[in-house]
Amino acid sequence: MSHRLLIGLGLLAVPVLALAGCNALLTAGDADHASTTRTLHEEARALVPDSARVVLEEESACLMFRASPSCVILFIDWPGSYAVRIAAVDRQLREGGWRPTAYNAAVFMRSDFEAAILTRRRGEGWEPLCSGRALDRTDLRRCYDRIIVSVT
Repeated sequence: MSHRLLIGLGLLAVPVLALAGCNALLTAGDADHASTTRTLHEEARALVPDSARVVLEEESACLMFRASPSCVILFIDWPGSYAVRIAAVDRQLREGGWRPTAYNAAVFMRSDFEAAILTRRRGEGWEPLCSGRALDRTDLRRCYDRIIVSVT
């Protein structure tokens, strides 16, 4: 082999080895990621009060530079006034050991997880839209409260 061919093959090997290393790093945590995904679902479900019904549970990529899914979003429907619903989810948070964050009253922390509770006030004109038909994603946000649990 000529000297130039050996140098060319050596230069080609560097990016190939770098890509192989990146792939090894990305797949090394697959078992941990599956465990985290399972835990995200468990953490989110634990925040649902007994009086609530989960309409939809979905995984999403809420955080940049994190493996997806990095969060679980629950769309929930439950009876009661705004104050009653807030009190019920507040009880779930306190009993579960969640603590409010300093930067947002609707965001709570526990170990490696963050939970956001998004409740809607009824009587904002969305009720006719929300009943008796299939809902698209925008409608889901208007019609149901949400619990979002993400990794930190």
